[in-house]
Amino acid sequence: MCQLPDDTHLAYVVSHEAWYGESHIVRRPQIIIAASAEGSGGGVRWEFTVEEVDLASDGKPIRVRVFDDAFAAFSEIPEFFAALHGEGVSTLDHVRTVLDSLGAVDETARKSPAALDA
Repeated sequence: MCQLPDDTHLAYVVSHEAWYGESHIVRRPQIIIAASAEGSGGGVRWEFTVEEVDLASDGKPIRVRVFDDAFAAFSEIPEFFAALHGEGVSTLDHVRTVLDSLGAVDETARKSPAALDA
């Protein structure tokens, strides 16, 4: 079971599906995984990315990028990293399946805030 503090929850954003996904901000398909604080604008405890990397004839493996300020993720969501290894996860869709099985919340903003106000 996830070992997140009580005031956080496991969440993810599929950046290439977000309303801003067509912009220069999103360079390649990726998922941003975070321990999000409760409430609106609460910030995050840590976050890291999982992205697809095109290796031409060898296919598209995934790469996890974790900076040192997010190393707590290794002990707080060990099931996620175990699934990457044990289930042979090799696509972002499979990463999402793993996250969903852990109770992660998809927080992808698929509609522009401007469109929501109209």
